[in-house]
Amino acid sequence: MKKIFLLLFMLISTSLFSSNIDFTEEEKSFIKNSPKIKIASMDTYTPFSFIQNGKKIGFTQDLIKIISKKSGLKFEKIGGPWPKVYKLFQDGKVDIITEISYRKSRESFTSFSDAYYEVPIGVFTRKEFGTYRSLNDLKDKKIGVIQNTYITEIFKKENLDFVEFDKANERFRALDNGEIDVVISNALNMHKVEELMLSNIKLVGTFIHPDTKKEDLRFGVRKENPLLSSIINKTLNSISFSVMSELKENWIFTLDTPKSYNKLTDKERDWIVKNKVNIGIEEAKPYIYFDKSKDINSGLYFDVLKKVIKNTGLKVNYTNSPWPILLEDFKKEKIDLLPAAFYSKDREKIGHFSNEYYKVREYIYVSDKNNDIKNFRDLKGKKVAVTKDYVTIKKIKNKFPEINIRETKGLQESITKLLNKEVDALVDYHLVVENYIRDNSIIGLKDISQNDFEAISVHFLSNIKKPILKSILNKGLSDISREEMGGLLKNWVRNPYNSKKEEFLSTKEIEFIKKHKKIRFGIRTNRPPFVFYENNKASGIAVDYVKKSAENMGLEAEFVYEKMSIIDSYKMLENREIFDTVLFTIKNEENEKRFSMGDAYLSYPMMIIKHKNSSYIGSMKDLFNKTVVLEKAFDTNKWIKRDYPSIKIVNVANTVDALKYINEGKADAYIGNLAISNYLSVFGGLDNLKVAAPSGYGNINYHFVAPKEWPELASILSKGFKQISPVEHSAIQQKWFSLQTIEKVDYSLLWKIVLVLLLIIIWILWWNRKLKLEKEKTNKALVELEEIRRKELESKNKLLQVKEQFNRFFHLAINIQIISTTKGIIKELNNASKIILGYENDELIGKKFLDFVHPDDIESTVEEMSKLSLGKNVYFFENRYIHKDGHVVNLLWSATTDDSNNLIYATAQDITNLKRIESEQKEKDELLYEQTKLASMGEMIGNIAHQWRQPLSIISTGATGMKTQKEYGLLSDDIFNDTCDAINNNAQYLSRTIDDFRNFIKGDRSKKVFNLADDINSFLHLVEGTIKTHHIKIIKDVQEDIKINGYSNELIQCFINIFNNAKYALEENDNKLIFFTTLIDKDNVIIKIKDNGGGIDKKILYKVFEPYFTTKHQSKGTGLGLHITYKLIVKGMNGTIKAQNTEYKYNGKSYVGAEFIITLPIK
Repeated sequence: MKKIFLLLFMLISTSLFSSNIDFTEEEKSFIKNSPKIKIASMDTYTPFSFIQNGKKIGFTQDLIKIISKKSGLKFEKIGGPWPKVYKLFQDGKVDIITEISYRKSRESFTSFSDAYYEVPIGVFTRKEFGTYRSLNDLKDKKIGVIQNTYITEIFKKENLDFVEFDKANERFRALDNGEIDVVISNALNMHKVEELMLSNIKLVGTFIHPDTKKEDLRFGVRKENPLLSSIINKTLNSISFSVMSELKENWIFTLDTPKSYNKLTDKERDWIVKNKVNIGIEEAKPYIYFDKSKDINSGLYFDVLKKVIKNTGLKVNYTNSPWPILLEDFKKEKIDLLPAAFYSKDREKIGHFSNEYYKVREYIYVSDKNNDIKNFRDLKGKKVAVTKDYVTIKKIKNKFPEINIRETKGLQESITKLLNKEVDALVDYHLVVENYIRDNSIIGLKDISQNDFEAISVHFLSNIKKPILKSILNKGLSDISREEMGGLLKNWVRNPYNSKKEEFLSTKEIEFIKKHKKIRFGIRTNRPPFVFYENNKASGIAVDYVKKSAENMGLEAEFVYEKMSIIDSYKMLENREIFDTVLFTIKNEENEKRFSMGDAYLSYPMMIIKHKNSSYIGSMKDLFNKTVVLEKAFDTNKWIKRDYPSIKIVNVANTVDALKYINEGKADAYIGNLAISNYLSVFGGLDNLKVAAPSGYGNINYHFVAPKEWPELASILSKGFKQISPVEHSAIQQKWFSLQTIEKVDYSLLWKIVLVLLLIIIWILWWNRKLKLEKEKTNKALVELEEIRRKELESKNKLLQVKEQFNRFFHLAINIQIISTTKGIIKELNNASKIILGYENDELIGKKFLDFVHPDDIESTVEEMSKLSLGKNVYFFENRYIHKDGHVVNLLWSATTDDSNNLIYATAQDITNLKRIESEQKEKDELLYEQTKLASMGEMIGNIAHQWRQPLSIISTGATGMKTQKEYGLLSDDIFNDTCDAINNNAQYLSRTIDDFRNFIKGDRSKKVFNLADDINSFLHLVEGTIKTHHIKIIKDVQEDIKINGYSNELIQCFINIFNNAKYALEENDNKLIFFTTLIDKDNVIIKIKDNGGGIDKKILYKVFEPYFTTKHQSKGTGLGLHITYKLIVKGMNGTIKAQNTEYKYNGKSYVGAEFIITLPIK
């Protein structure tokens, strides 16, 4: 609506002044008598000319309407992709083309209008591309470009490899699919990338070449129609600057006006601009989760959230944590929004619920062998696992109080407890559990739908103190159309699979399938339930998934068994003698170099597996000096040797052998595949296995893999896997859930009887021998027992000595040493606490140490304690305590947690005096800064007075001149307009001078993101008078697009200080030069400022940043300028600055001068 009103205003404005166009009589006749002019423009050139909701809109389309209104010309619009409209114009089938750039080769058939816009040429790549600096980075890269564009001439000249496309969108999709490496196009096409939802593409820089710098957009008129060309050019030139500015503002600078913008109140729009919303993301796949493979948040609820953010223009930050931590942080107002909250009356006290946008239902999960539990009533007296702080817990307690609920940290812990038979069932949301079971190849569980509880509604839960956020969210939700919501549900809940594979296969992939109909997959060993090879037949979950993925893409999978090591199988994959590829592999740096990697399609958590009767293992720390069995050549060997060198490792050939070791008690633990462990425990007769704890190594993902020269195969299999429907996924999973055996060994009954009899005879002989040996052992044990008692007494005496030494160290330490419970109750502390805090030990023991923390530091202290509760150490944490006499004490803490005893061990250093010294030094620095600024201001006031003389003179002369000309009737419209423009331009110049000076003197020292080039220009404007007075020439080599997160005002002060020193050094020079250069080096920006003043004496060069050091007369300098500059750069902006002498050439002449090099972090 805003754009419609704006266009109406511009049309009315232009019509009022259309009579100002000086058309010739011949041109007027052409306009009056000519039929409709055929005018061609592109359909996909965002934001200039593109189709949206079936209507063609954009900057150029509005410009056509204005030209038609002002000139009286009537147009017939023709559209299409660039190759089509360009060919129509080239062949003379249309009269005008609206978006064309000047090229000498086109002059034979084109009359060009003046340029109406200039667009930088951008370089687009995938995110993994790296840094783009120059053409050299495009060598050996394949570049995508539209057909018949001038830039192909540059590529040919530079011997660059390029591919031409008919349509603009095709090249970006090809880039996303990996068919090309780079797209060169106008930088505004980033809007097109976002519209296509190609999140892996980024704009890395500007394409710079001597033959072109920017893409200038013009109207092109056929050469044989000079009258029409003249009319178009005159009309374009008659459009006022303000109208063109409004057009640019409307289409180019505000293209992404949020969909809900017109529904938002002024107060809500202002709130969105000034605030950033902190959003908590939990792990509940597929509803909402962090996708590690793509390094992005994902899921149904997250897609709904993205729509709302786009509709409203909200600015956001994301925090990823388990639900209990997110909910606690939400209550503390560290998080503003929980996007996946289930409604409950209690939560209305802590936040605002948005309108409902989805419903979910809880399911019961039990062992697939459990036939007794069919609903919640059957769970009375049973133990049920539920994630902590879920709304489900209160519902169960209210309706079924007899159910014994076990709260867990999340779904992984709930499933582990159910598999280990620590609970009888778990309750969670259906799709969440099904996804986890599928992704981690869990077997032995079944789901039970229930009708005891209704489906629960899903909402956004927002900060209780920010009701305006709830209103904004509801408006954003209301603007998600039924079609959009249907699309989201189709992606995540319903069947998201496309049967037309050609629509998403690249040209190379289609050709690959034609050439390679059959792919040979190698199998080297049995790895149940992933792969088996028996009776010349392959089976298993991985086999079924590979078969189905290949079948979906029109490939046939053949399975070849060849017993060999994993290392030899990788070598075979490189030469393809026996087979073409293997079923799967892990993705690591080495494999990515050797092979073409596809998507992950199997995943399992790395767990600690132990014997069910062995001692407790709660984490990897409990395996200190113990024996772990691992598969030979697996990466787990490297990880454990690196992280836990005390663990003894035993290697076996494969995973089955490793688990047999554990089942037979030959090793303390196995670190690895939960899926295989679970399968063998259920179906393989390994009844002694138990899942002990997570290993801390996360999930291992199995990926499709192909030879390096066959990247198409990895991509094809990945796309085929995505086409497997939920029903097919379920069928594959269920097939292996019901499988009951791993190996079939057919022994005859006779051999079984012989074996049993033989075992009985051996047992009888062994028992007689054992009785004799036991008697001998008893006598020997009595002697050894006496020796043990003697050694035990010695150990007790040594223990007492060690304990006495520890107590002496503990109580004599000058820092506070404290032992507390994990809830913060003090159990023990040393004598230093009385010296530092003034309390006797008896006054503190048994109390919560939070009772003594400064009220303003309680929240941050609780936050650090939460880290300790998660097993993380705390280092160098500062907070304040209240001394017994009331004064504040600053302490610096380090602490660790003993999980086995639920105790915290902490030490604190008194840093009160250090903080006081820091505060005093800060006050001195502030004073020095203000003194330097005042000195600069005095000189600048004089500069400004000098700068203003000429503009004021022009304004005065212009005004009085017009008055005189008016009196004598000499004031023409042209003179009037020119004089008014001159007065306005000089007034704007004066206004900018005031703005720059005001911004400088107001002392804004807040950190913000600012454009470095703008900062340098503001500084040069402030000292412009001095530059002219002292006849100094400024040479700039400044990049326009560098942005820094820092202190803009303080950086200007640094420039002024360095400039003043250079000005002093140049006093005796006739040719005075100062150079400003900027460049980017990785994550830093480098600013170089040099002069030709002869340099700084080497004897004093190292002193230039010292306070009060100066070589000037005391009337000209205080010696504080460069010292303040050093502190502002190093301490204020976390950068570096150095001074050096440099020799260089400029315009063929050699110079010597001082050079200051400032390095600042971009972020």
